[in-house]
Amino acid sequence: MPYLEHRKLSSESSSLLDFVRGGAAQLVVIGHGISFTGIAPYLKQPNFPWMQNIAVLVFFIISGFLITYSLIGKAKNDNYQYFDYLVDRSARIYTTFLPSLVFVFWIDLLSISLGDSGYRYWSAFDVKTFVGNIFLLQDFPGLPITSFGSARPFWTLAMEWWIYLFVGAVFFFIVKTRSSVLLVCGIVFSVVPLYNLLGGRGNGLFSYWLFGSVIYFFWASRFLDRLSVKGKVTLLFLGVVLASYRVMDTLVEYEPIFAMLLAINILLLIDLAPRLHLNKAFSIGAASVAAYSYTLYLVHYSIYDFMVTHWGQGVGIFVVGFVASNLVAMGMGYFFEERGARFVKEKFYRLVAS
Repeated sequence: MPYLEHRKLSSESSSLLDFVRGGAAQLVVIGHGISFTGIAPYLKQPNFPWMQNIAVLVFFIISGFLITYSLIGKAKNDNYQYFDYLVDRSARIYTTFLPSLVFVFWIDLLSISLGDSGYRYWSAFDVKTFVGNIFLLQDFPGLPITSFGSARPFWTLAMEWWIYLFVGAVFFFIVKTRSSVLLVCGIVFSVVPLYNLLGGRGNGLFSYWLFGSVIYFFWASRFLDRLSVKGKVTLLFLGVVLASYRVMDTLVEYEPIFAMLLAINILLLIDLAPRLHLNKAFSIGAASVAAYSYTLYLVHYSIYDFMVTHWGQGVGIFVVGFVASNLVAMGMGYFFEERGARFVKEKFYRLVAS
């Protein structure tokens, strides 16, 4: 079967995606920080859409684009199979997730020890939930398992994980090997993605992930090459205006029209990036912020919850929480997110080779 076309991202496009990813993570922290600390009521519902939900939407669209980009790029290597894909995804997810899960356990335990009357997550702070989260079963259809303790954002990670497993199995079944093992994997791993295709928590987040996959094919086919730079810039401006109007009019973030407009805008940004002549400082800054964005997403909620529970609300708590979240995530990300996945993959492949 002929391989699908793979188009390599330019350094400018990669840097811009890093910037968007890192910025979205900061937006989640700001959105949750505003909600926790009770400041700026005009920047949250019912006056303004939840900015953290918009950021999650951006994460899913970019994830759909990048996973499709990676799969099609690596498909040209005959030795790269579904097993290798699972190792890559597992290393990427777990080397950051497990330390973050342990961090949440300890910060919640500290919160309880300082006064358990303010702790709100007793039903999710138990062995069953902890073990269920290790296997990323939070919010799995039919299972009474939620995100562990105060780590409310963990639900999106579980959804991403099952999407990775399902999409990978389907891709390798179609492109590489029509094996019964891949077919069974595709069926077993389809539960969460199909449940979240048109509904579920996030109102169809898998379909929005697929929007990201679709824009990869538009970008890889050079569909936009027929437009002038001015035409693309005009479309981007129009897309931003329409997306802003849509979400402000409906105040619904997880919504197909808004998600489609976001996906189109991301596609245009990726395509226009090589024309932006981004300097080295921008690229380094974007990469630095993106390098710990995953960790930041996982730990910030528990940090804010701890601070507000024991020290109250206000602008000062918002600022301290924002800084503390970034510093903790930066430190953890340096060891686990930035180097952990690479270390685990290298060790595992050496073990298999021997």
